[in-house]
Amino acid sequence: MKLIDLTLPWSLIETDEHQVPLKSDRTAYTGVVYDFKLNSMTGSYIDFPGHILETANGIHAGNLPLSGLYRIPATLLRPNRSGSGITATELEEARGKLPPTPCLVIHGKAGTDIPLISREIYLTMEAVSWIIDSGCRLLVSDTYESDRLDGVFLKLFGAGISTVCMPVNLDKLTSQVMKITVFPPLLDGIVQIPCRIAAEIE
Repeated sequence: MKLIDLTLPWSLIETDEHQVPLKSDRTAYTGVVYDFKLNSMTGSYIDFPGHILETANGIHAGNLPLSGLYRIPATLLRPNRSGSGITATELEEARGKLPPTPCLVIHGKAGTDIPLISREIYLTMEAVSWIIDSGCRLLVSDTYESDRLDGVFLKLFGAGISTVCMPVNLDKLTSQVMKITVFPPLLDGIVQIPCRIAAEIE
């Protein structure tokens, strides 16, 4: 088994470090603790459907069953793009004869140097419909919305699909079949939160 970390590290967060003296009649040492202030889109992060108010379904970082995030069977799709918008046909061809899985990993920017934050490559709405029809419940992708704001997330969340944004190291995935684990903090009511994500390849 090989583990590949797909997590974009945190950056640009405010950190206050505190040193706490701890002393007893037996020992003395100094603890180091931190106060953090960060945006929910720091590093790699997971969006639950409630990230859009209109598609909230009650699922959040505090109540999604662990089974929904741990070692989820996944299929890697590297579509052979004919343009900027990834189509349903391109996703279908990328999957080939593999059966549907509850998690899809889309490496839409494969072979490019386009930054993660760019919307130059995007999912077409027909591709979004294909993803929903595939039975996907968790989508990990470096490609989502276009600059036009077509409603990609609105449709995905409306179908109950959670998404992981800003994954890295997708080029290191050497197998099309894997298991994905997402590690968000257990926080009640939070519908968008930084996470760690790992791919497990045989």
